[in-house]
Amino acid sequence: MKKMMGYCGISEKEMTSTRNYPYMSSRTLAKLWVGTYWSYYRETNSRSAWARGLYAHPLNSFIDRGLSTPTRSKPGWYPGGGYNVQNDGGVVLSSNGHYVVTVMSSACGQYGKLANLVRAIDGVHADMVP
Repeated sequence: MKKMMGYCGISEKEMTSTRNYPYMSSRTLAKLWVGTYWSYYRETNSRSAWARGLYAHPLNSFIDRGLSTPTRSKPGWYPGGGYNVQNDGGVVLSSNGHYVVTVMSSACGQYGKLANLVRAIDGVHADMVP
């Protein structure tokens, strides 16, 4: 993870950990996915295609569920325990240009609402990049 953080220009204070999961901002999560995009599609190596495949149709990804275009995403969730979060981030392989999207929410298990949000974000992208 430290190697990836360095690749993405993320300092150690941007991502801290006092438990099993790191604490980070939505901005930091987006920076990780921008770096992931570059390593999967721009600065590729012999493992890039294999790694991309691991993120196709992931379990509980509201990004993947919400969009009809291919995605490469990784969700995360933590129900209860004072957190109750549902997050997702990834690359949307849009016909008018690939883009990174990340969502951090307290809407754990509310897949319909989160999928609607991602569809709205995708609509804004389509309007901005015809």
